[in-house]
Amino acid sequence: MEVHAHAHTERKKWTHYFWEFLMLFLAVFCGFMAENQREHYIEKIRAKDYARALAHDLENDTTQLSDILKQVERLVDKYDRFLNISKDLNQANPAQLYYYASFATGMSDFTSNVSTLDQIKNSGSIRYFDPALQDKISEYARLVDRNKDYKPFGISIHNRSVDLLNKIFNVEIIDNAKQWKWEQETVDAFLLTKPQLINNDPNLMKEFSNTLVGKKRSELSMGVVYYKPALRQANELMSLLKEKYHLK
Repeated sequence: MEVHAHAHTERKKWTHYFWEFLMLFLAVFCGFMAENQREHYIEKIRAKDYARALAHDLENDTTQLSDILKQVERLVDKYDRFLNISKDLNQANPAQLYYYASFATGMSDFTSNVSTLDQIKNSGSIRYFDPALQDKISEYARLVDRNKDYKPFGISIHNRSVDLLNKIFNVEIIDNAKQWKWEQETVDAFLLTKPQLINNDPNLMKEFSNTLVGKKRSELSMGVVYYKPALRQANELMSLLKEKYHLK
């Protein structure tokens, strides 16, 4: 009987296993680093896209806020003129009363384009930006939200003034005048007319004047506590975004 010798596989050294482990570790690590770099690259692209969209929204906001601040000045001036004229109703020109009272139908109102802001907040994409920009974005978002708290105060006094306007003045005359589009020649021509008040009650006129005082205070307050700070914050944030992401 032949006896066959069994072949023995040579046992691998521990260094062989070490190098196998090291190669596997390096492969996983490199894959992780590549994926991490890819995610970082994608985040940079998304951040710039968001920055561009937000800067565009802020340009619209700053234009709107600048126009609103001019409107506030105009409304306050018209209210002051009415209040001065209405102090002596016997001497007051009814056409002037009509003209300046017509601005009681006006009210400043700022509505920010928050679509990009909402996307950034709701998706958690604010993390794409550096801490300084994160603070500015959050600060502007809070300022925009604050407007919702102020609006009801202005709306209530506005509605009251319009209600009293309808009781004293012939609104059809005011509507036909198209107050916001009046040119100076049209205004001068109207002031030569003698429109009649539908109610001469001095107490009612005084009540209306009081609402204009309230509207004046409301407009000035909104300018100080909201419109001007919002314009400043929007400009600062827009400048940071353009500088950081080289936007035109």
